[in-house]
Amino acid sequence: MRLASVVMRVQKLVQSFRNARQHSGSSVAALGHVSRLVARNLPVAVRQARSVARYRTEARKIIDTKARANHATPFLSIKVTGGLGDSLVIARFIRDLSAHVGGFDFDIYTTRPESAQWVFGAVDGLRGCHDELLFDFTLSGYDLAACVNQFVTFNEKLAQWTRLRSHPKLVQAASNAIRFRPKIEPFIQNHPYMDAYLAQKAVYSNRNRADFLHYIAGIPYGGDRLDLAVAPGTARHYGLTPKRYITIHNGFDPEFFTSNGQATKCYPHFGAVISLLRQKWSGLQFVQIGVATSQPLQEVDLNLVNLTSQTHAAGLIGEALLHIDNEGGLVHLARCLGVDSCVVFGPTPSNYFGYAGNINIDPAFCGGCWWNNETWMDRCPRGFETARCMTEQHPKTVAAAIDRHLSRKLLPQQDEPAKVGVVARMPAVGRAAARRFD
Repeated sequence: MRLASVVMRVQKLVQSFRNARQHSGSSVAALGHVSRLVARNLPVAVRQARSVARYRTEARKIIDTKARANHATPFLSIKVTGGLGDSLVIARFIRDLSAHVGGFDFDIYTTRPESAQWVFGAVDGLRGCHDELLFDFTLSGYDLAACVNQFVTFNEKLAQWTRLRSHPKLVQAASNAIRFRPKIEPFIQNHPYMDAYLAQKAVYSNRNRADFLHYIAGIPYGGDRLDLAVAPGTARHYGLTPKRYITIHNGFDPEFFTSNGQATKCYPHFGAVISLLRQKWSGLQFVQIGVATSQPLQEVDLNLVNLTSQTHAAGLIGEALLHIDNEGGLVHLARCLGVDSCVVFGPTPSNYFGYAGNINIDPAFCGGCWWNNETWMDRCPRGFETARCMTEQHPKTVAAAIDRHLSRKLLPQQDEPAKVGVVARMPAVGRAAARRFD
């Protein structure tokens, strides 16, 4: 590992300690936060040390792959950071960029190549997914390189502009992003700590998370759907009837470390929401999915936490009537599969992350502290014992919003709203809806 890289990492850890101590008022808590950062990043550091020894071989493979590719087609290197939701948003951007410019080949560089293979495999032109630590070492093997997360930047200096002249739309899109960069440079330099302000800029440009990257590059948005590979017949595999169950998730990205195994963005009352919904929708089943960061819900019919592959989880969501969640990657996944979600928002802003077709529930108190400080996911930045934006969101409010959505989807369409007591024309799954919702 290069000395400059080591120095930079140490400086970041020192700054993280200072920030955490300032917001928590405790050196012990700050030290715990830094310790978790070290634990999270240690595997990355080990991979980086190994990559230095092998990067020439890996770079040679990349260049050879390019040499075997269609010389008439541009070859892009794209570094992706963030979680599942970020990858899905970026995949749609790459899909639409490719469609707009006439196609290209591309490689993805990320911390999770295996997961990326599934996500970006839905986009024509993917050649391979590699460890992000090889990104800088292989730039000479590409015609154009980009880094994408909340924003998109292109490497202007290393771009093969002469070769790209025969692809004017790609040149135009890259040039648009290059010219846009000065408008968001402070956010880029301080990512992710100023992401909330970048989100505001997107919103006041009449954009959101789904299409802000498109806005930067000046290309049209091709829609929320993404042709992901999902395991066929997943619902019946688990004894479920398609469109007669609801998936639910209350976890968070496992790359975030929290002191108590919970996160401020997670809604703690989903169990009560399920109990309320059963009063009217007894014919529906509730299926919990997720990974180890999820808290088990006793009220569900089937708990599949840590028991499904990525493609099976996608298959379950894809055949669900509705998905219930905190704001996160599975909400983006549901949208890619054409499934509506009920999303309880707290620290993250709904006007940036929310989809128009979803049930987006804003906090009744506070909210919007996303990246206000480094420990926003671990503890309330305002110093409250709990994240009140989430803990004070009443289950009845959430259940009522879901009930209205289900009634529109499942109850018969009439000239006037369905009235309590009219059950004869209701589908079997909705007959329990005749009872008054409390």
